[in-house]
Amino acid sequence: ARVSPSRASPSRASPTTASGLPTLLLRTDDGAKQRRQAQLTTASFFFTVTPSDDARGALRAAMSSVFAPQMVAAMFADSPQAALAKYVRLLRSSTAAATHATHVLDLVLLWCASLLHGHARMTLAFLGTLFDVLDKVDYYLSDLEATQCALPPLIAQLGSSDDVAVRAAVQLLSTKIVRVYALSKLFMFVLNCGGGVRDE
Repeated sequence: ARVSPSRASPSRASPTTASGLPTLLLRTDDGAKQRRQAQLTTASFFFTVTPSDDARGALRAAMSSVFAPQMVAAMFADSPQAALAKYVRLLRSSTAAATHATHVLDLVLLWCASLLHGHARMTLAFLGTLFDVLDKVDYYLSDLEATQCALPPLIAQLGSSDDVAVRAAVQLLSTKIVRVYALSKLFMFVLNCGGGVRDE
């Protein structure tokens, strides 16, 4: 992935550590992401349906290594609205938060996937902001992030949701995804899905 954090444009300061990282985020890097992905069974986080308690517990444990305890608690509260709003503020106000997001993107995308069942509208709005930030820092989704974390639950929403607003939001999001993931790869993924996800 190609990252140029200097393109992000901070708007409002957040409490930070001495290193400049917002206090709600814990220090990590791409090496940690690669080690994590090698250890985790991605299939257990394949959230095209409502995730089990075990899957959510495993995801929470993984996210506890990269987010501060108070942020994790908000992320896994009954309503994620406060956590989504906090994260949006961080992403918009801090280049360090934008860089951090690239290092933990697999977990953030899986967290969003787990929220789509029950909180679709606010989650899709957050994903729109997230993809805008990734575009600003020249970050491109890896194939694992796209095909195992982001795209399956989004396609499932498009195929199964009866909410016209949700379907429209997913379609709008697709115009942002192509700025952070190659259109040719997106087309091939959707083509290979066939009708399988839609029929679930």
